[in-house]
Amino acid sequence: MAEPKNYKMASEVRYSAEAFAKRAARALRRQGQTSSREAEQKDCEQDEESDNMWENTYAFSSFKLSVQEEFGGESCVGGTQWPGGVRVARYLDNPKAFPPGTLKGKTLLDLGSGCGLVAAVAAKHGARVVAAEKDIVIPLLKENLTTNGVLLDHGASEHSKGNTSHASLPSSLPSNSPLEEGKVVVHEFYWGPDARHPLAPFDLIIAAACLYMPKTVPLLLHTLWNVSDSQSLILLCSILGADTLQAFKEEVGGFFHIRALDETNGNVIGTSSDDNLSSIDVATRILILERKRQSG
Repeated sequence: MAEPKNYKMASEVRYSAEAFAKRAARALRRQGQTSSREAEQKDCEQDEESDNMWENTYAFSSFKLSVQEEFGGESCVGGTQWPGGVRVARYLDNPKAFPPGTLKGKTLLDLGSGCGLVAAVAAKHGARVVAAEKDIVIPLLKENLTTNGVLLDHGASEHSKGNTSHASLPSSLPSNSPLEEGKVVVHEFYWGPDARHPLAPFDLIIAAACLYMPKTVPLLLHTLWNVSDSQSLILLCSILGADTLQAFKEEVGGFFHIRALDETNGNVIGTSSDDNLSSIDVATRILILERKRQSG
């Protein structure tokens, strides 16, 4: 299979060796694996980065995750852990929405993975995860996944279709897949009508806090269509800005039906085919996007 132009394995992307070395050392230090010499350099490095680096710890049901953010740096908006991503991460960790074992072995694509919180939570629950991002965000994304012990640093080439309903999620990849349960592969990936991924269709696709410019709405909707099938579960959360929300409302009907969720239990509280949705804050809710028979 020829590699799609919009897709690259992270190992093939060229970055500054200095930037990668710096982030790798920082990830090891955060894991408590630094040498004494590295430790001596810690304070100096922190002083240099104190203006734009921040670290938060998030507690989940049975584990904690450490997330480094970069404000106004090379990673741009992708270096910020946006609230929409935190909400989806906690939703995946909610046993009322995803009973224990539900995600184990499932293939999950985290579009606009950013700091990697959603991808890491999914991996901690046993999913086989692809974290997709732009090139400039990938060094920070890989650093966070390394810190949290879920990074699997190689590419993928096989794919498999699922064969069950939304309720149980489709079947997982065969056992010889290069993806591994509980691990995340990082891929450089760009949205658009021609966006393809060699592992599509995925069992679960997530786009959290990805929409903040109207022009990106059709690009994301086309991408979600291309990497899914009728049995994929697609979750979208957080649409920023009135213009972006309006563009989403105008475009989404050409591709998907909408179901808004109660995050406490996973129940549907409104759909695009009833009157309930008009009274729901679609911009902040976690939404299920259900494919229509034909794309727009």
